This record gives sequence, C-alpha cells and structure tokens, in this order.
Amino acid sequence: MMRSMYSGVSGLKVHQTKMDVIGNNIANVNTIGYKKGQVNFQEAFNQVIKSAGSPSGGKGGTNSQQIGLGVQIGSINTVHTQGVAQRTDNATDLMIDGDGYFIVSDDPNAENQYYTRAGNFTLDLTGNLVTPNGYKVLGEFIGDASYAKALGITNGKDIDAIKINKSIAAPATASTAIELRGNLDSRLKPTDTSVTPNILAESYKTDTIIKDSLGVSYKADFEFTRTGTGTGWDIAAKVTNIETGNPIASLSAVPLKFDGDGNITGTTNVNLTFTSVTLPDGATFGPATSNKITVDFSKLTQFANESDAKGFDIEDENGQ
Repeated sequence: MMRSMYSGVSGLKVHQTKMDVIGNNIANVNTIGYKKGQVNFQEAFNQVIKSAGSPSGGKGGTNSQQIGLGVQIGSINTVHTQGVAQRTDNATDLMIDGDGYFIVSDDPNAENQYYTRAGNFTLDLTGNLVTPNGYKVLGEFIGDASYAKALGITNGKDIDAIKINKSIAAPATASTAIELRGNLDSRLKPTDTSVTPNILAESYKTDTIIKDSLGVSYKADFEFTRTGTGTGWDIAAKVTNIETGNPIASLSAVPLKFDGDGNITGTTNVNLTFTSVTLPDGATFGPATSNKITVDFSKLTQFANESDAKGFDIEDENGQ
C-alpha cells in the first residue's frame, strides 16, 4: 500500500515541476527573446520481484517480474523556435530571421562572449550598440583602414563592439565594378534595310548610379541595340556627372553574342576608363592606380521575354 502511495506521490511531484515550467512560460509571454521550456517525463527505476527464467525440462522461459516505482523528470528542454515578428519603430531593435544568435560581451576586449536571441538594443553614450543591461553587441568589421579610422575603431580584430556614430560622415568608397543582370528580349528586331526609309534597330536602355572616391554621384547609361537576327547586340555606355551633366567616360558599339540557349558567349566584360577627364579635387574611380570601372555582362541572358536588364554598383574586395 505504501509503495503505491509513493509512486503516486512521485507523479504529483513531477507534475508540479511541469506546472512550474508552464507557469514560467506564461509569465514570460512578453519577455523579448524568451524561448519556452518543455518538460519530458521518464519512468523511474523498477523493483525486480522475480528474475527471468530460461527454458528447461520441457518448460518455456519466463519473463521477469518487476514493479515500477513511479515517474521522474527526463529533461526540461528549451524550444528554440522562431518568434513572432513585431514592429517597434525603434531603428536599433533587431530580429534574427532563422537560426543564429547575437553575440554580446561585457569585456572591453570582447573576450567574454555570450549569446542571445533578444534584439531590443539601444545606443550608449559613445555610440555602442548595447543590450538593456549594458552588454555590447559584437560584429565583424568588413571596411578598410580609412573607414575604421573615421569610426575610431580598430579594424584588426576579428570581432568587436558595433559602434554607430551619428556625428561623422563615413568616408566614400569609389565604385570599382558595375554588374549588368537580367534579360535582353530576343524578339527585338535589327535594322531593316529592305524598306525605304530603313526601319531602325530596336534598343533597350537602362542605367545605374556610381560614385568616385569623394562620394560624388555619376549616372552610367547603357543602351543595348539589336544588330542581327539570332545572337547579335551592341552595347554603348555613357557616364555623366549628375550635378553638372558633363560626360566623363563612354563606350561605343561593344559587340555581345549569345548562344542558342540564351547564354552570353565571347566578351563578358569591358573597362570604363577615366584617364581623359579630370575628376573633382583629384578624385578617382576604382583603385587609385587604375582609375577604371569594370563592366560585367556575364549575368545577362537573351530569352523571348521582356527586357529587364539592370546595372548594379557591386561590392569591392572589402565588401563595400
């Protein structure tokens, strides 16, 4: 009789633990970044009354006889499922979409590192992104030495505190490459000389914005013109200063070819060179030693679909 009572009591005790975990989940329903707990039960040890027997003397074997002595906590797991997105209108509040954690530290050298999913961050007096209890949010710096100097940080560390300084202007990074992506409509027609007057070739135009080493903006215009049935195109380009309208570089009639599957073949890139013009205050494009921008066509296709090719000022080797 007492053994039965003790087994029942063990069930009540672990059920109380489960209720405690559920109560804690309810209490933290509005806690930012909280992940719920889940209790798993498992059988406690058993008392063996009779051991198992093997077959003998024409009799079959017998199973052991054992009495369970209740239940115990198997585990209390944290369920790391994606939380619900919530609008806060606070520019420093962040959310991780998917797996991962924010890394935070209370150490000036970022050696003591902790992990959290809570993204309710603010800025401290010196512009560091911090948690409500003052832990600095860490990140990887991908800029160059001049950008690090402007921010007042060391760019030699693999990971360091994220600092947002609103009182300085970040140094400009000159454009180094333009990537053209998208489709050119294979249904566009070349010049038709069989009629008078000739029907001129159909073309498609697009543009993008690039910047020099001082941050001055320029508009790069591209025009793709059909030159023949099948695979022929010419691309022309012109770069102008947005403020003055002065042209500073150009390309004319660079031939492009596509294969029967709509993929580009032959020439996939050319250089826009700025050697014949003087940029403001000695500014440069690309590396200062070359003063040129590479135009990459390798992502272009030619299918029987609307033209949607677009130019993009892509990142340099520093991710800028």
